[in-house]
Amino acid sequence: FGLKIGPFLTSIGYETSKYAFASSADTLDSYYGSGSGVIINVDLSKIIKIGGENLVKEVVVGSQNYDHGSGLILGYNVNLLLGSLPCSNSISSRFNTVKFNNGGTSYWGSLYVGMGLDFL
Repeated sequence: FGLKIGPFLTSIGYETSKYAFASSADTLDSYYGSGSGVIINVDLSKIIKIGGENLVKEVVVGSQNYDHGSGLILGYNVNLLLGSLPCSNSISSRFNTVKFNNGGTSYWGSLYVGMGLDFL
């Protein structure tokens, strides 16, 4: 469920992530932790017509609170609905930033491929 703004269906979600930045020279500069925060999903399927109604295209943006600071998350979701079958295939990607409390910033990206089953 979400809020429809013009052709865009917008929904709110919650994501968590873990990170590990290890320093080879000094363990004081190593960071191991996790983060979580609210994200906004914007469905662009009505604007980007490629793939028709069976290809859901979303952009994702949000903020995260990490163990060592705060940051942003930016990404996308592409879900392929398999007709009348109760399953779908998906590809998602995220770009994360964290600004450490004691200075410095780090970035990382991730790519996910998955299969979902609809139970309802």
